[in-house]
Amino acid sequence: DKKFQFVLDKVFDDNSKMDILRKAAETESYSGAVGFRFVMDPDQSDCPIMQIYPRSQLEVRRKYDRIYEICFKDYYPVDGETNPFVLYSVYGKGYIRYEMYQEKWNPA
Repeated sequence: DKKFQFVLDKVFDDNSKMDILRKAAETESYSGAVGFRFVMDPDQSDCPIMQIYPRSQLEVRRKYDRIYEICFKDYYPVDGETNPFVLYSVYGKGYIRYEMYQEKWNPA
């Protein structure tokens, strides 16, 4: 569909497509997988901003061998705390849910 392709091209141009693909290839080479998350921030851009997540910060949840949720993990260290807070952004069909936990960070 030409309309969809136009929008996709605009998003890729705004996000420097070659830089995104290069970073994704580097991330996949060490983590074994890569996930893309699209974020809307009108203060930064009119287009969705593409974020890349390595396997260690990505969880694909399945039921009956079908994906029902994709979870992106963002770590937020707190001064004086041994374990950071982790924000889980859970994307499912028709919803986004946020969960905040404090857990041991294992970036490897």
